[in-house]
Amino acid sequence: PFPQGIEPMLATLVDGPFDRAGWSFEINWDGYRSLAEIRAGKVRLVSRTGKSQNSEFPAVSAALDGLPVDAVFDGEIVAVDSEGKPKFQALQNRSRSRDGNILYYVFDVLYAAGHDLRPLPLRRRRAILEKLLPVSATVRLSESVETRGRDFFRAAAKNGLEGIVAKDLSSPYRSGVRSR
Repeated sequence: PFPQGIEPMLATLVDGPFDRAGWSFEINWDGYRSLAEIRAGKVRLVSRTGKSQNSEFPAVSAALDGLPVDAVFDGEIVAVDSEGKPKFQALQNRSRSRDGNILYYVFDVLYAAGHDLRPLPLRRRRAILEKLLPVSATVRLSESVETRGRDFFRAAAKNGLEGIVAKDLSSPYRSGVRSR
């Protein structure tokens, strides 16, 4: 059955970046966490606290509307500047200002076509996500780098980004759990 009320998996802050085989590293997008539930072609964007986000981000829901497969994506809604850098303040002030382009960076798929994918390792979920996600001007795949977390962190810092997120490619998705 289509899952209801999924809680997102959460990260834990660590002391510093590291290199490790079997791990991937992504940009910490500094936006609003959002699960996109697509059922019978209709989209429901849900915040980390369970609040509907459709009215706040109509372009994101419209970009996913009509997907021919039931799915649940996990990602981050971000406002980016002209250089593509996330600007959290622009996201918070989007109703008063037109600064920042709103994008949905997707980094995981939790359910697809009648299958709960959360028990699968991240590496497998990521492969499914790359085939399933309808990438557009508004919906983007959050790119990742394997093994070389220190170099990726230095590049993120050099570009003025908030940080990175490290993920064990063999791990399942543990809803509602704060994980290292």
